[in-house]
Amino acid sequence: MLVACKSSDSTQAPTCQDITFSYFVSTSPTDSSYSKRAKNIIVEVIDKNNKVYSDTTDSLGRFSIIANNLCLPYKGRLRRLDGSIISQMNSSSNSFVNCSSCHYPGGQAGGYIYAPSGGSTEPVREIAVGGDLAMNRAVKRVKLSN
Repeated sequence: MLVACKSSDSTQAPTCQDITFSYFVSTSPTDSSYSKRAKNIIVEVIDKNNKVYSDTTDSLGRFSIIANNLCLPYKGRLRRLDGSIISQMNSSSNSFVNCSSCHYPGGQAGGYIYAPSGGSTEPVREIAVGGDLAMNRAVKRVKLSN
C-alpha cells in the first residue's frame, strides 16, 4: 500500500525537478526481509501533469525510478504485470523526499510500500541498459516469450 508523505517544512522547494525514487516493495507493511519482497510489481509515480514514471521491481523487490522534471504534487501507485492496480497513495505528496523518509513501520505512511498479494510469478528477464544491474539502476525488464 502506498501512502503520501506530508512535509511539515515551511520552505518551498521548486515545483518541478529531477528526482530518483529508489526503494523496495514488500508483501508486508512491517517486514522488510528479503523473503517478504514483492517481485514483478510495477511501481508508478504520477506527477501533477499526469506524467507517469515507472519501474518494475526486481527479484529482491527493488525499484529505481528516474523522474526527469517531476512536478509537484505527485502520487504513487502499484500495478501487477497485467496492468491491474494493487494500491495507490491516498493523497498527493507536495515534497521531494525519499520513499524511506515516510515508508517504514511507525513512519508517516505507517509502514513499508507493500503489495499484500505479492507480485507475479511470471518470469521477467533483466537487461542492463547503460547502468549497473547489481545496483538496480537503468534496468529494462521485459517479459520472456516462448
